[in-house]
Amino acid sequence: MGQLIKKGKYFCVIFIVLFLLTACWDKQEIDDQQFVISIGIDKNMEDTMSSSVLPNRYLITYTTPNLATIQSKGGGGTEPFRFSQSTVGDTMTGTTKKAITHYLEPLNFDHVKTIILGKALAEDKRLVQEVLDYLDRNPQFSRTIPIFIADGTAKEVLEQKEEGRTFRNRYAIQDRDITAIPDELIIDIGKVLSQLENSGGTTFIPKIFISEKNIGISGGAIFRDYQFQGWLEEREVRALSWLLGKNRRGYFPISYQETYIPYEVSNVTSNLISASYDEFLKVKLEIKTEGDMSEYTLDSSQFPINTEWIKEIEDEMEKQIEKEIKELIYKLQREYKVDIFRLNNKLRIKHPKIWKEIEKNYDKIFENAQIEVEIKLSIRRIGMYL
Repeated sequence: MGQLIKKGKYFCVIFIVLFLLTACWDKQEIDDQQFVISIGIDKNMEDTMSSSVLPNRYLITYTTPNLATIQSKGGGGTEPFRFSQSTVGDTMTGTTKKAITHYLEPLNFDHVKTIILGKALAEDKRLVQEVLDYLDRNPQFSRTIPIFIADGTAKEVLEQKEEGRTFRNRYAIQDRDITAIPDELIIDIGKVLSQLENSGGTTFIPKIFISEKNIGISGGAIFRDYQFQGWLEEREVRALSWLLGKNRRGYFPISYQETYIPYEVSNVTSNLISASYDEFLKVKLEIKTEGDMSEYTLDSSQFPINTEWIKEIEDEMEKQIEKEIKELIYKLQREYKVDIFRLNNKLRIKHPKIWKEIEKNYDKIFENAQIEVEIKLSIRRIGMYL
């Protein structure tokens, strides 16, 4: 019995040692990989053929960090922080494999922070579907990666230098609670894929653009049935954010009594209050928002701040917000003919009987729907003043 116990102890020791010495069979060292931090996907506009006699439809730009510069200089010096390499190919997979032959190392997409689609690619329905399918299937791409549409090519954006530096992914949002960028301008792959799947190919993707020596985000692209429909301007995106109830940390300025007053949003909700369907669909939306008045004017004797004055400002802001929203709704109904603010979801949840009646012809019914909007705005804080 004692010998059996002794042998058992030996086997346990041997098993533990073997377990500790066993390595992952498919492990790759960090130094043996290229970590991609940004990807720009464009439609290849040149008529070139691949080795498989299929057209090179894609032009993909991969951005990788210059680790040597970062480690040796800590971010200083004149050496670039990023390297960009563009490769053409017939498919997303084929283009990536061709890029590997340039780097001579596997490409790792676990740390991608930004994905940008070029405008020409966004206008090609088939390519949009292929790209999004690839991103959906590849487990290396996180669902939280922000995605943008360039108003030119994605390659130009990634190669653009800002104040002497290459594009540094300052739009890669890691902690959304500490950023000043409004929620409506932060759309990730997960949201886009979910919206496309649940709304028949309808979604909104923010626009990224080059202006002189800088890169900015403003407006966005509307898709219906996976097809690019057109752009929304900055104020229209702001109106969309009110309808979606996603304008937290947003900003809305008005001019009142020859003074500019900024309103910073701290909270916003959008709810469907009522709905009916006879000859037309009639709905009423209620948008509630709270926020701060962050500046006014120092001359309080000429412009006194009191309860009555604050109520006047709230009423004026409500009117201007309502005006922006109604202009957007008119454009979505008449020009783009798409329900991008997901009224259909609200109807399905809160008025299932009405939704069942109009579901099959909803697109046509939406175009002629009578949509009433009521704004309830509250200024909670006005800061300190003399």
